[in-house]
Amino acid sequence: MGDHEMSLEEERLDLALKASNEGILDWDLQTGEIYYSNRLLGFLGYGRFGAPNILEEPGKHVHPEDLARLTRKLNRVLYRGGKLFADEARIRTNSGEWKWFRARALPLRDDDGTLRRLVGSLIDISKRRFAEKALAEERKMIDLILDRVPINVYFKDKDSRFMRANRSTAQRVGAGTIANLIGKRDHDFFEKEHADFSRARELEIMETEVGQEEKLEHEIWGDGHESWSLVTKKVWRGLNGELLGTFGLTHDVTELIETERNLEQIAEKLRVVNQEISEERHLLRLVIDNMPVFVYFKDLDSNFVLVNQRMADLVGAKSKQITKEK
Repeated sequence: MGDHEMSLEEERLDLALKASNEGILDWDLQTGEIYYSNRLLGFLGYGRFGAPNILEEPGKHVHPEDLARLTRKLNRVLYRGGKLFADEARIRTNSGEWKWFRARALPLRDDDGTLRRLVGSLIDISKRRFAEKALAEERKMIDLILDRVPINVYFKDKDSRFMRANRSTAQRVGAGTIANLIGKRDHDFFEKEHADFSRARELEIMETEVGQEEKLEHEIWGDGHESWSLVTKKVWRGLNGELLGTFGLTHDVTELIETERNLEQIAEKLRVVNQEISEERHLLRLVIDNMPVFVYFKDLDSNFVLVNQRMADLVGAKSKQITKEK
């Protein structure tokens, strides 16, 4: 390959590295010298001279939590014939700051397998890793809240498959764990009629984009038992506005409904009993008032508490209500 071709290849490599924002390293294991490109030196905060060989002494420069993993992967290439070194780890910069780097390196060996050089690249991925950490912490907080609220929360895709849910949802439908629920549909847990109804309702919501707020739904499960829930369902859209499916909040009110029904039954029984008592009193009154004798009842203080009409006429009372005469 001629000098012109070499320079062209080098130019292409340089342009590619600039586009990818990667820095180059070249470790000569025979001399112990290591070369860092200007971009990589900039990542690490060093000038042309004085930059340490990070790969030769990782214990001094790699974060303790990442050291064992990086060392294991590096030794696989250095001593056991590995064909690629690849890892993501935190490396201490010249200022003492820890930054996340993605490292890739290929071993160059002689025909007899002797390792001569390790050539690769580093790229600063701190922003991505910190963003991932922040997202993971935020997700953990959200899951912590969702798993402690007494409401079922779930997200379904356009085919009505559960894509995310809290623990109470998984337990309520009988999946046991969230992992067992993901990818399943209502038809896997509910009686067909109710599952078909839920699917039709979700299709309607996705088509019209009109959700529902705390609608009382009667649910029939696969084993035949019944329940009642207040169900809120709405359209689920992504950050870019694309339709992803629906999300819902379900509050089981079976106990409340059954309590109300029991109270209604009790109230109805009381109404019937009161009606029967009223009828008995009416019959008793008819009998007492038509007796050809004086009938009266007095309390311990000799107050009239009940008299028939004949007795009321005798004492000059205007009604058959309780009097205070002695």
